Amino acid sequence: MTDTEAQVQAIRMEDLKNRKEAYTALFNSLGPEHYCTLEAEYDYAVALAQEGKENESFSHLESAWLGISKNIYLAYYGQILYDLTFDYAAALYAKGEGEKAIIPITHTLSQSPSDDSNEDIILELNYLLADCLQQSGRDEEARLTLKITYELLLDRYEPGDYLVLNSVFNYVVLLLNQENQKAAMKVLNRHRKLCEEWDDQLAVLILTIYRAFVAKGTPTQAREISKAKKLLGQLGDRDESFPVESFLEMLEKAKKGENPDFQDTLM
Repeated sequence: MTDTEAQVQAIRMEDLKNRKEAYTALFNSLGPEHYCTLEAEYDYAVALAQEGKENESFSHLESAWLGISKNIYLAYYGQILYDLTFDYAAALYAKGEGEKAIIPITHTLSQSPSDDSNEDIILELNYLLADCLQQSGRDEEARLTLKITYELLLDRYEPGDYLVLNSVFNYVVLLLNQENQKAAMKVLNRHRKLCEEWDDQLAVLILTIYRAFVAKGTPTQAREISKAKKLLGQLGDRDESFPVESFLEMLEKAKKGENPDFQDTLM
């Protein structure tokens, strides 16, 4: 272990100790059901998870969620209910209990968002819900969840927006997991046409690379690769600072049938 790693570990252990002490003090002074106690319990659960104490962390996550979810009004303070719901449901999903995880997710998503709600965590809850539905064998509900999420985002943003593209690719991956290559190709083609109508060549390039990824093993892949290279050349000629190499790496992954991970390239 390097000196830096040792320092980081010491800081994390101190943080775990502080969070435990805060939770214990609030538990003793305010009781287990008080909002401040429950929030401190959630913080403690997160610290336990960071230290690899998954079982102990899960016990406190569940306790905190059961307590906080009873009072929606208070729980919206600081958006804690969304964050806690995601962590609790994700822990259930990791344990193979996707069916049980659906309950807290739908409970939270059914509420009216507060003014300070972070849209990203709401989207992540929808994506996690789809994963849990699929894990539970409810494939059609999972597909519908991602389809609705995509359509809602498309109503609010341009088709080439990062959030919209991310929803498209989440939808496509689910269709691939359900061994529905044909449907995945149709989703990408339909959205690419929307981006072409908006003259968003960057989005068209990304969608073309994903078409090449999904089309592996079919004659279509070679056509999509050729189209992507042509678009990439045009974008590179138009802007000398355009990250050509990064997109070539995406395309190389697609040729091998690996997820191109457009998020890493755009971040």
